[in-house]
Amino acid sequence: MEIFRKFIAGKYSLLTTFWLVAVPTALVGKLIGHYGDLQPGSIVAISYVATGSLITFINTLAVWNSAGNYLGQTIWKWLARVLCVPPMFVAVSLALMLLNKPNFPTKILMVYVGFSGMIQRESLLNFHRIMNITH
Repeated sequence: MEIFRKFIAGKYSLLTTFWLVAVPTALVGKLIGHYGDLQPGSIVAISYVATGSLITFINTLAVWNSAGNYLGQTIWKWLARVLCVPPMFVAVSLALMLLNKPNFPTKILMVYVGFSGMIQRESLLNFHRIMNITH
């Protein structure tokens, strides 16, 4: 539990937090989402989205805090923080979608898709398929 607290607090190096934890977990999650056989609306699909959102939130918070503690070149500190904004936005958006907030604007995720090359439009459409969302 102490390791987790230190991770969230940004006590590990930015290099470790970003490249050895956040990036690999994001890639694994992306691969599972892309190649996994997630049936629309199933508990497995919903669990995948919920778990992914939680992990994204935790990793992004850790990278943000680690960047704040970074003593190296300022450019890396700010680049890391800039890269934290889109995933945090998506994690919070997906969490709100999971909570099924009435009239939550699902198209707002398209702003993220346009802003970041990390996910494609198909990912959002796949999310809608997995969650069995219809408009």
